[in-house]
Order: sequence, then structure tokens, then C-alpha cells
Amino acid sequence: MKKVIISMLLVLGMAMSANASDLVVDMPLDNLSAEDVSGNQNDGIKYCPMTAVDDRDGNESGAMRFDGDGDYIVIPLTATYSVEDEYTLSFWLRRQPTSKNAFVMYSNNVYLRLDGDNANYPGRLMFHNTYAYDMPMNEWVHIVCTSKANDKRTIWVNGELADSSPLTQFQSPEMDLTIGARHSSTFTGDEFTGDLDDVKIYNRALSESEIQELAGLNQEVGGSVYGDLKKAMFHFNKKSTDLQIHANTPVLEGLNEGPAVMIIQVIQGDEVIEIIMDAELIQRGRNLMNK
Repeated sequence: MKKVIISMLLVLGMAMSANASDLVVDMPLDNLSAEDVSGNQNDGIKYCPMTAVDDRDGNESGAMRFDGDGDYIVIPLTATYSVEDEYTLSFWLRRQPTSKNAFVMYSNNVYLRLDGDNANYPGRLMFHNTYAYDMPMNEWVHIVCTSKANDKRTIWVNGELADSSPLTQFQSPEMDLTIGARHSSTFTGDEFTGDLDDVKIYNRALSESEIQELAGLNQEVGGSVYGDLKKAMFHFNKKSTDLQIHANTPVLEGLNEGPAVMIIQVIQGDEVIEIIMDAELIQRGRNLMNK
């Protein structure tokens, strides 16, 4: 068991650290915050008071509810965040009852709409000319949309490809990105009703394996498949940091043992296993924060 846990950290660290430099917006939406924690300072600006709700793992105030009546977030177009000829949108969505069609995300070159209950296709998610049907009501689903000029657009649901279409022409970004509505300098409307969590934007189109990692799939280590863990706490140089992982393992608790060595306690029921990690393994674990 000790070997399995160490291998999990190594494998996940290597897989996710490859994406760290490409992550331009990382917005957990915890505690009603629209802060970007990627380090790029692409914080969102909130309009109207959203409501905090439990996230997909039951963590209190870990996600944000949009009520369809003026709630939305604007991410300003900046030098570090610019949805150009290649990008990936990743987020968790929980649909709520509504009669109207609404935009989950919108800009002049991002068109992501969820059809309402009275539409021809209730619960259909439309990313430009790609489609995913029958988004479930009151159930968290993981959504990824990719776009790459001179290649294709794709839409993924829970790590599985729902649709793709060729992309030959591409509009350069000219306006801010809005989450939860269709918003411009002259119009605001088509507000989204539902819950969102863990919004991430990458400046390239992620691969199938990377998308499945984000959805918590295909993280196979030591004969086990790790799906939904929530939090681990690492204490490094006496500074604690909330670290998000996704696996069905117990909560990991870290004990600081100096800059070069860390002892990780894995607690499962009455059993406690200690793992000693060297500096390289510690860094790989910390890189998980940037997935």
C-alpha cells in the first residue's frame, strides 16, 4: 500500500505538471470568490450576488450557483489570458430547472450555450457547432471544450468525446470572456441557471488523456483506478497549502520535516502508513496544485 500511494503521487505529478505552464485561468469558485489562482492574476469581476453551494465532493461553499437573473462573471481580456487560435475550457456543471436557453460562457469567439427545459433539445450543450445532449438535472458533470484553428473543435462530457467538428476559420479575441451570461458593451442577457465549479482555461487544446485526467479518469496505479478524492493538506517549510487531487484514496495529511524531506501520513480507518518523500517527489506533489 505504501508503494501504491507513492506511485500515485509520482504519476499524477508528472501528468499534471505538464499542463501547469499552459493553465492561464484557474478559478475554483470557492467561497463565492472569482479569484484566479493560476498565478496569472486573471481574476473575474462578479456582477450580482451569486450563492455558495456544496461542490461535487460535498465541500461546503465549494461551488457557485447562478440564479439566471443577472448573475455573471467577467474575465477581462489581458496579455496572459487571451482565447486565441487554440484553447481548452474545463469546468464542472450542475444543471438546474429553467425554461430559457442560456450561456455558460461567451465572448466574440467563445459560444457555449445550454438549452432550457422548453427547447427542442432540453439540456443540450452547444459549443459553436458541436453538441452534447441530455445534460442531467441536479447532477455534476465534467465538461471540456477544445478549439484549435485549422483542426477542429471538440466537446467532452465526463472524459468522453461527445462531438467534434472541423475548424478552418477562427476569430481573434476582441472582448472579455463572460461566465454565466451573454454580455457585451451593448447587451447583457441569456443568463445561466445552475451551478459551476473549478473553471480552468488552457492556452492550447488538451489531449484526450489530459482531458480524462481532469475528469478523474484513467489514473490507474497499482491495479486501482483513482476517481474522486477531494483534498490533501501539505505542510511545506511551515506553510500550509490546500491541494486539490482527484482520487478515491483517503485524505492525506502532511507533516513538515524540513525543506528536503516530508513525511506523509495516509490514514484509512485505524491504519496509519507513513511515507517519506524526498525533495523531487515533494515538488511533483506540489505541482498538482496547477493542474
